[in-house]
Amino acid sequence: MDAVTTCSGGVAWGSTCGGRRIAFREIIVLLWFDIATWFLQKDNGGITMPMTEEEVFAKVRDVLTAALAVDAQEIRPEAKLTQDLGAESIDYLDIQFQLEKAFGIKIQPGDMSIESFLINPELVSNGKLTPKGLEELKKRMPFAASDMAAFEQDPDISKFRDVFTVQTLVRFVMYKLPA
Repeated sequence: MDAVTTCSGGVAWGSTCGGRRIAFREIIVLLWFDIATWFLQKDNGGITMPMTEEEVFAKVRDVLTAALAVDAQEIRPEAKLTQDLGAESIDYLDIQFQLEKAFGIKIQPGDMSIESFLINPELVSNGKLTPKGLEELKKRMPFAASDMAAFEQDPDISKFRDVFTVQTLVRFVMYKLPA
C-alpha cells in the first residue's frame, strides 16, 4: 500500500507533506468522521441531526394552522390546501413566507407555482399544460410528482393548486432543506 501523509488540506496518498505517515486505521477514523459530519449540521453551537419527516410535518402543520386559521386536526397529510383547507391565492404567499421563516429556507419564485409557464405557448395551450409543459413541471417540482396523477389527466391550469396537499408541502420542505 502507498504511504499516506497528513497535509493541511487533509489526507493525501503518496508524497510527503509534513512528514508524518498515517496508518490505515487512522484513515478509516478520519473518513468515518467526515461521513458523520456530513450527516450532522452545526446549529447554535451544538450538533443536530437533519429534521425527520415527522418533525417537518409538525412545523408545516403549525404554519398552516396559523396561515389558514384552521384546527390542527384538519391538517392531515392528504388534505388539499385549496379544496380541504380553504387556501386562497393570498394564503399561498403567507404560507411561503412562514415556511421560509420556520425552516430557514429560501423559496424562489416558481418553486411552488406555474405563473412563468403561462406566457410560454409551448408549455400552455388553451388553458391547459401541454405534454411539454407537464414534463417541465415534473422537472421543476420533483417533490410533487406523486401528487400529479389526476392533474395529468386534466392539466387545466386553473386546477393546478389542487395538486398541493399537506404532504406535498412536507416533501417540498424536505427537498429544500440541506441534506
